[in-house]
Amino acid sequence: MPDVRFSWQGRGAAFLLVLAGLLTACLEQEPARERTRHLAVAEQITLGLAWPLDHPKRTLVEGAELAVGEINADGGVLGRPLTLQLRDDERSVDEAMRIAESFAADPRLSAVIAHLDSSLALAAAPAYEQAELPMLTPGATDVHLTERGYQWVFRTMVNNAHSGRQLADRLVSQGHERVVVYYLNNPFGRDLARQFESRAAERGLEVVDRRGYDGVGSNHARRFRDWRDFLAFDAIVIAGSLPEGAAIIRQIRALGVDVPIHGGIGLDSPALVRLGGDAVGGVQVTTVFHPDMPGERVAEFVAAYEEKTGQRPDAAAAQGYDAVYLLAAAMERAESVQPAAIAKALRAPMGYSGVSGLYRFDPHGELIDKPVIFQQVAEGSLQYLTH
Repeated sequence: MPDVRFSWQGRGAAFLLVLAGLLTACLEQEPARERTRHLAVAEQITLGLAWPLDHPKRTLVEGAELAVGEINADGGVLGRPLTLQLRDDERSVDEAMRIAESFAADPRLSAVIAHLDSSLALAAAPAYEQAELPMLTPGATDVHLTERGYQWVFRTMVNNAHSGRQLADRLVSQGHERVVVYYLNNPFGRDLARQFESRAAERGLEVVDRRGYDGVGSNHARRFRDWRDFLAFDAIVIAGSLPEGAAIIRQIRALGVDVPIHGGIGLDSPALVRLGGDAVGGVQVTTVFHPDMPGERVAEFVAAYEEKTGQRPDAAAAQGYDAVYLLAAAMERAESVQPAAIAKALRAPMGYSGVSGLYRFDPHGELIDKPVIFQQVAEGSLQYLTH
């Protein structure tokens, strides 16, 4: 009798587990179903935008807002006005996850543009994937983001493998032989340093030392004093971000270290010059956009942005502008504002040509065939390098 009773108890437990699984699946699908119903009759199109608002690259928001204004002035998308729901992610993983949960549950959203930091995008992506809501990230560069089998995540910025390789190639072309690498100890910095070092090894460029730092407040001078006194190197690579990147360069120059400094895409902002002053003169930085790039579309964007803000656009502004236009073009191509149709259209092989170049995605949402360009601080600004 005890065996029989145990058997029925086991079957009952198994039944409850199955029932719980079915209930969970239904609950997970409900936000997507509610979004489908709402968007079918919505009078306007809403895009979520999560970005740090107290950061030099806040210009992405201004670029996105410019694009929304232009699109609406031209009749909107599929005859509907476009609007942004803006949230400050504060460069916080916890806040990014709260925003992702909120956006994922909001039936008004057709897609999301989100996150400067790789750590935030990596943490938030599962919520968008589960909600079947397209997320475009114009900032996250960690290669792992598009290696997890996601179907709803798209990177609109070059990844660290691509930019790291091109940065290493550039140093080799300039005759450097021995470099030190200083990287921010987060997913972005570690990944960019690793990708650069891998390519450097292939090209015979020796990395004589590499060290990580933990952000604002680190004692950078001690590390570079040791390097100055005990190592021979002819260039420095900084795989970091702003604002601390500018402070690091000031400390390097204050120690009398005068070898060339090359920065990854995290230093790509006019704020580098404003924060670094004379110390950042000659520093070279990778980017995907510069206002002096050739092309009529670029010139029109630069003029419109200057009229709106009184400033020349940087790469972040161009990324925000392109992200909105990219989603609008996907909706027009799909003749739908539904997330599934947008995701399918984003994967179309012809891609979309924006002010910072062509956007095409592989089946994993990874950006392909987008060039990296270089700029150098000279005469108080970031100057476009044509070679």
